[in-house]
Amino acid sequence: MDPIQVAAPQGDRHTPEQIEADKYSLELLKQFFPGENIDTELGYGGSSANIQSRSTSAACERDYPSQDVGYFYAPMTRFVPGSNDCRATGAVAVINNSDRREGRNARVNPSWNDPAGIDQFPADNRAALHLIASANGGAGNMLRNFVSGYQDPVNYPNMFWALEKPVNTAAKTQTVTVGVLPIYTRSADPNFPSGPAIASSLRFKAEGSKGFSLNCTVSLDLQSAAINRGVTCT
Repeated sequence: MDPIQVAAPQGDRHTPEQIEADKYSLELLKQFFPGENIDTELGYGGSSANIQSRSTSAACERDYPSQDVGYFYAPMTRFVPGSNDCRATGAVAVINNSDRREGRNARVNPSWNDPAGIDQFPADNRAALHLIASANGGAGNMLRNFVSGYQDPVNYPNMFWALEKPVNTAAKTQTVTVGVLPIYTRSADPNFPSGPAIASSLRFKAEGSKGFSLNCTVSLDLQSAAINRGVTCT
């Protein structure tokens, strides 16, 4: 697949343009992962955003598209009826050298609420895991870009060295299109938290305009993390 050279649909928040942007982001995700059943009729992207909502804790109701050109975070998926019970669906990003962050600028932490399920991880070793890494220009201000998981060693060093760093290096000299899809199935590790809010793995694909390529599955449990950083690539 050639890198997707597109700009994000623009428009003020809470407008019909944003509805179209959400449809577009879901279509990009389906294009990037044709073997996965990302069907809106099965509830993918069913966050039911409510433009009247003013509650900062109602994650499903305040779920709106990114304004960052080239970054497409699919609308969150509702897993139970509560106003805060939505999880990340996936993301696609077109990353260039100007999008990269390095040094202190690379650490843009979540600035709004924790992703669903984070309380199931140990208080001293939990993290909001970026789908599109901060160093790769990923958003730190929307829950669409986060799943819950372990900080050590999953978030760092595993995801950093296996995924974030290679993409950041490649994007210095080429356009890199990245797609990330959380997989919400039960982990084989009996000690890993379970439930509809918990992703057990991430599907990760990256394609560069000058030949860079990654096609990996990242297991998020500690049992897998001890083997090849929990990453399996083809």
